[in-house]
Amino acid sequence: MVLQGNPLCIGAKVMTCHRPVRQKINLDEESLKELGADYGLCKSTSALFQEALSDSDRIRILQQQNEDLRHRLSLSTHKMEAMEAEFEGSRHYMEAELSRTRDDLDKMRDKFR
Repeated sequence: MVLQGNPLCIGAKVMTCHRPVRQKINLDEESLKELGADYGLCKSTSALFQEALSDSDRIRILQQQNEDLRHRLSLSTHKMEAMEAEFEGSRHYMEAELSRTRDDLDKMRDKFR
C-alpha cells in the first residue's frame, strides 16, 4: 500500500503519510484485513482504517508488531536450543556406537590373526 509523503514501514509493506495527523488514505483489502486482525476487528470495522492513522496509532501498531516479532524470535530461539540439545544427544550416541563398533572390529581382527 502506498500513500504520499514520508515513509513509514509497517511489517513488510511500506506506507507513507503527509504531516497532518488526520488524512484520508486508501488501503487495499489485504492491508485492511491485516490491520483489522491486529486489533481483532471484523471486516465491517476495518473500514475505520480508511481514515488516516494518528501518530499514536502508528506507534501502537509498530509496538504490537515489535512485540509479535520478539515473541516469534523467542519461540525460534527455544526451538533452536531444543534442536541443539537433541543434536548433541544424537552425536554422543553415535560416538558411543562408533567406539563400540571399533572395539568389535579390533576383537574380530585379533580373532583372525
